[in-house]
Amino acid sequence: MAIFDDGAKAFLEAYTYFSNLLGKGREKLAKEFAEQATGVKAPNNLEPVIPGSEVIRIPSKTEKGELISINSQLSNPMKSDFINSKMDGTVGNRYAVLKSELDRMSPQVTQDLQYAKDNQLALTTIQKNNLVQNVKLERQLKQELKRLETDLIADKKDPQMIMDAYKQSTSRLREIDEYSKSKSELRIKNNTVNKYDSKGYGPNESVFRTITRNFLTAEQKAGRIEMPTNIYQRISFGGVDPVVDPIKLFRYHYGDDAFDKIPVEKLEELFANKGLREQDYKYILREAGITPVNKKGPQQYEGYFTPKELKAELNDIDELNNIILAGDSPFYKTKSEMVYAIKNNNNRRAEFASILKDMEFKKMLDEEITPDFIKQVAPKKETPIVRESLDDEAVEIAEQKILDDENVIDMEDYFDKDDFARGGIVSVI
Repeated sequence: MAIFDDGAKAFLEAYTYFSNLLGKGREKLAKEFAEQATGVKAPNNLEPVIPGSEVIRIPSKTEKGELISINSQLSNPMKSDFINSKMDGTVGNRYAVLKSELDRMSPQVTQDLQYAKDNQLALTTIQKNNLVQNVKLERQLKQELKRLETDLIADKKDPQMIMDAYKQSTSRLREIDEYSKSKSELRIKNNTVNKYDSKGYGPNESVFRTITRNFLTAEQKAGRIEMPTNIYQRISFGGVDPVVDPIKLFRYHYGDDAFDKIPVEKLEELFANKGLREQDYKYILREAGITPVNKKGPQQYEGYFTPKELKAELNDIDELNNIILAGDSPFYKTKSEMVYAIKNNNNRRAEFASILKDMEFKKMLDEEITPDFIKQVAPKKETPIVRESLDDEAVEIAEQKILDDENVIDMEDYFDKDDFARGGIVSVI
């Protein structure tokens, strides 16, 4: 057989490679592989290949990962529940869905065949079978599409117009999905930022954490602040605690603006020259005018959070619950595991929600109970009994005023009887 053009030569080289690769008795399949890999039709009088040297180059790990149709058997879209769920039962829709799957599959198979041929790869028996099965699947899809195409034409419908309309609709759905994904990623990013609501988080974060941990320990010993014993013990042992963050503690006791007063450069210079002791932090920060704004700390560590940080934690728990219920969590798969995980998450959520409720309610009371407001509710003639109950009366009136104010969230409506924030609790039956 004379070979005169480059196309025929490329086909013969591919045919020789696949014949040797697949072995005797698979010449027809080798011809099919060679045609797909080269895009050249086989000559009419194709002579059998005389067995030559076996292909010896073994694909690398990287190559194996990229050669999808060689290293795995592709899913049959005609039997896939997921693919079938996209179909509406009409011939046109079935044609469009399966044609899309074929258009996605064929380039991968062709690319892998070309790569194996060009690099003279040696394949294992499993890899050869994968390739054979995937090419057979591709052939079955083409046969089914040919049948559907015939039915559409007989029904005076244009397969190409149906395909164009389907692509246009899926493209729009893809744009919507990408937009939703972008919004979700942005929301997650913003929520992460909200979990660190302080000037202490930034370029000097690690430095601030070291300084504030030593300073807080010295101040607790001196009696200038009162942290709960368990929190004090966790930061006084040295090192980085995975839960308790000194930045949040410092912000609560000294105010967020106090970070602006910390003489970082002076402390770093002293540390470089002679090292720093605990009392050095205490005296230097006191000299900088850093004094407590809240002496006594809250009983729970979460009480050191800001409302923004608490809301971010609630959002995280809601997101985690949604992932678990959707079955997308790799850790909780069975119903009992999901119920247990969500129950624990909801218990944590209740703690955060309760603290947030108290914070926001106290803030609204602080804004409403002013000296002028107390004068308005005070009776003209005060008696000792009236004077004793005056503050309680002012608080009750302020509470009612807040709850009646259209511009303020009704806290009893926003939080349910179990102190769970509405809109976030997930129930599992």
